[in-house]
Amino acid sequence: EHRLKIYGTALVFYELLEPGDIDNLLGKEGERSPSWGLVYAPKAIAVIGHYPFFHAYGEFLKDLYHASLSSSPVPIERLVQYFMLQTPLPPLGKVEVRLQLCNQTMLLSRPPINRLPMMDFSYRPAFASLSIENIILVFRAICAEFSVCFESKNASLLTPIQEAFLSFLFPMVWQGVYIPILPRSMLDILDAPVPIIMGVDKAFIEHIKPERRPKALIFVDLDANKVSI
Repeated sequence: EHRLKIYGTALVFYELLEPGDIDNLLGKEGERSPSWGLVYAPKAIAVIGHYPFFHAYGEFLKDLYHASLSSSPVPIERLVQYFMLQTPLPPLGKVEVRLQLCNQTMLLSRPPINRLPMMDFSYRPAFASLSIENIILVFRAICAEFSVCFESKNASLLTPIQEAFLSFLFPMVWQGVYIPILPRSMLDILDAPVPIIMGVDKAFIEHIKPERRPKALIFVDLDANKVSI
């Protein structure tokens, strides 16, 4: 099952720009630079994998970022190679893999077969965003293979909450389409005629009036604790 999925974790940070970098970003090479003060630009590093080791991915990215700021004798490329190529995948329910990063030690493990699926995330966002009644309502909709769209202004809520609902299905498995964060360019998928679970930035769809939204799609507003059927 996991080989069919791709999971990603990103770390966003901000770097101070030099005047030449600002000119390149603005496309004003050779012209007079704006009289701004300090300018910081966002950058991101990410890990992509077939298994949902969200916590391990996040801690690795933090260590990688801290290593880039220090005068460590170990090249960053060596850290990436160690984590991505030399760390074995722990067998299901048999052994743990001890991973030694720069500033900490982590244990990687996977549950045995026919046990609750691996959940390397917290259920707190789901129960903090939705009432018990709405959680049961959404769970019933997913069990009946309705299409469900989770919406929030906070993109970091979308993936853990959708993963939580999918874990509730155990021992059943969601067989429909699953897109945790839907980009604006793919909003046409809202009209898909097949069962689909997706998450979307609320700013992308809040201008669409309720009567003009797809009739067969259930919208779950995580910011307002509201389920629209």
